[in-house]
Amino acid sequence: MENNRDGYERLKEIGSQKIHEDTHIPKEHTRGLVASSFSNMNKIQFLGFISILEREYSMNLDTLKAKGLEYFEDNMKEFTIAKKVFIASKKKKNYTKYYLLAALVIFGVLIISTMDTSVASKSIDTKVDNISINNATQTIAPRIEQVMLDEEAKREEKRLAATFKILPKTLLWVGYINLNTGEKKQKTFDDELALDPNGHWLLTLGHGNVDFDISGELKQYQTSRNLRFVYKDGKLRKIRSAEFTRLNKGEKW
Repeated sequence: MENNRDGYERLKEIGSQKIHEDTHIPKEHTRGLVASSFSNMNKIQFLGFISILEREYSMNLDTLKAKGLEYFEDNMKEFTIAKKVFIASKKKKNYTKYYLLAALVIFGVLIISTMDTSVASKSIDTKVDNISINNATQTIAPRIEQVMLDEEAKREEKRLAATFKILPKTLLWVGYINLNTGEKKQKTFDDELALDPNGHWLLTLGHGNVDFDISGELKQYQTSRNLRFVYKDGKLRKIRSAEFTRLNKGEKW
C-alpha cells in the first residue's frame, strides 16, 4: 500500500476508462468512484470495488472508503431486523438458506440465554423480559449484516476477477456475437482475444487449434475443423451448426 501519497489522488490520475480496462469494473461505477459519487452503486458493491482497486494498484483508499461509508450511512433506509434476517426480498434472493438458518439458530440461542436458568424444572418460566430480547436483537443484527456484506463482497470480487480469453495456437479467425445485445464482430489474430467473462457469447472459429482461458481454467482443442461454441454463466459449451444457426436467429453468421 502507498504510505506517502493519497491513493484516491492517484486513482483520479489513472482515470475511469483505464480503471475499467484493468479491473473490468463497469464504466458507470469507475466514473462514480473517481468522482466520489456513490449514487449508482450500493454499499456491498462499493466495498467490493474498494477491495479490488487496493489490490490491483497496491494503494491505500481509506479516504475514499470513508467518504463512501459516510454516504451510505446518511442515505440508509430504515428497516427492521425481521425484514433483514427472515424475509428474502426479490432483490436479494442470493442470501442462501444456510445464512437464514444460522441467523435463526443464533437468534434462538440468544433468546434462550435470557430466560430463567432453571430450565430443568418442570415449570419453565416462559415470561422473557422484553428489554432482554431487544438487547439480544440489537446485538445480533450488526453481526448478521456484516456476515452478509462480507459474503456479498467476496462474490462481487470473484465475479469481477473472472476472465474469458481465446488463445489461438496459429492465426485464427473468430466471429463473436453478444447474445445480450445482438452485436456481431469478427477478428483475425494470433495472440489472444479477451471477452467479457460475465457476458453471453456465441462463437464461430475458422479452425479448432485453440485454447480457452476461463477464469484460470484452460480448455484445449486441437482440430483443423471449424468449431462453434456458446458461452454463458462462466461456462463454455461446444455446439453443432444447427444450434448455432438457431441461437443466431436463423443466420449461419
